Amino acid sequence: MSISRSAILTLLVAIAACDGEVMTVGSEPAAGTSSSSFDAGQVWTGYVEGYRFASGSDRISIAFTTPTSGTVTLGTPPTGSEVIDPEVGYPASRYAPMNIRPELRHHAERFAFTLREGSREGARLRFNVDVREMLTPWCAAQTTTHASQNAGSTWYSCIPNKAHSRSADTCSLHDTPQESIPVDCGKLDMCLDGQTCTCDATRCWLAEIQDLLHFDVRVNGAEAHGSSDLGQIHLELQ
Repeated sequence: MSISRSAILTLLVAIAACDGEVMTVGSEPAAGTSSSSFDAGQVWTGYVEGYRFASGSDRISIAFTTPTSGTVTLGTPPTGSEVIDPEVGYPASRYAPMNIRPELRHHAERFAFTLREGSREGARLRFNVDVREMLTPWCAAQTTTHASQNAGSTWYSCIPNKAHSRSADTCSLHDTPQESIPVDCGKLDMCLDGQTCTCDATRCWLAEIQDLLHFDVRVNGAEAHGSSDLGQIHLELQ
């Protein structure tokens, strides 16, 4: 006579119950471990609750190269065909007319950000994103120019050291009050703020200032939920 595995398990459970014991059928993770995690090669995509980037998207996606490193895209993802125009403020949406959300994080789209300072505690992952990273190619595309000289020090910028003016959304540089050179207002703002690009006699690069977004998420099976400086985030394994 043969007895099925399910019948044997049912009998064992019944015997344990009669003895007043609790019996668990199957295996469980060892104490202090989790059956859920982020792993190399995985892509998790979801949304930021109650937040919209400049495009109207609430999307967030994380592609892991290791369990604590990878790339993060916010809002509209990059297409691979983005063109950086060094003569126009970047990103363009930040300097669009009537823009009421000038902060960079609201416009941090179409760029694969580096997942920074990844830290794992079981199923929990904490990491940062520096949204200023997206300005790196714009600064690198700038032509450095002599800006000023003072007390023996020479200063360089991504815009000539000339008087400038602004009228509505039109900006100009001036050699003389009668002679003006049109310039994009976004580029003028970025080059004059002293915090976007740093330049020397040969090149420009992103200034060493950070604008960090902090994330704290926990995996639960094929889902992950947590908090960020933008709002609550919800992810699913793709």
